[in-house]
Amino acid sequence: MKLYLVRHGTANNRHIDPERKLSSFGGKEVQKTAASATDIHDIKPAHIFHSGKPRAMETAKIIADVTGFKGTVEKVSDLQPMDDPEVWAAKLESYCKDVMLVGHMPFMGRMAILLTDGNYERDLLEFPTAGIACLMKDETETWKLEWTTF
Repeated sequence: MKLYLVRHGTANNRHIDPERKLSSFGGKEVQKTAASATDIHDIKPAHIFHSGKPRAMETAKIIADVTGFKGTVEKVSDLQPMDDPEVWAAKLESYCKDVMLVGHMPFMGRMAILLTDGNYERDLLEFPTAGIACLMKDETETWKLEWTTF
């Protein structure tokens, strides 16, 4: 099983756009990153989940379009910036097909470290905007970082 952790693209400034939707640049950077990663790594998520914030939802929809995802891009709980990654680590146990989570820092960085190292309180993997990290669960049920776009 693969887990794709995705940080949303660059958002508009809060003073210009209180909802912080993707900026024009942010939409383009997500499109470019998703296209490149799909070409190189053949991304095929079975599920795409996002935090519900406009910039995460827009990022998830762009990636769904680029990858040819046929399912529903779903808003879920527990993907906010400061949420506990252990909640999603437990939820992932019920999935056997590839999952994509689209959200925010520091959650994404803490999730990557929790799954690969176990101690997310000590460190995190820093994601740039529109960054994707692919983790793979091997036959021993151990998560390993397979590739990143950064």
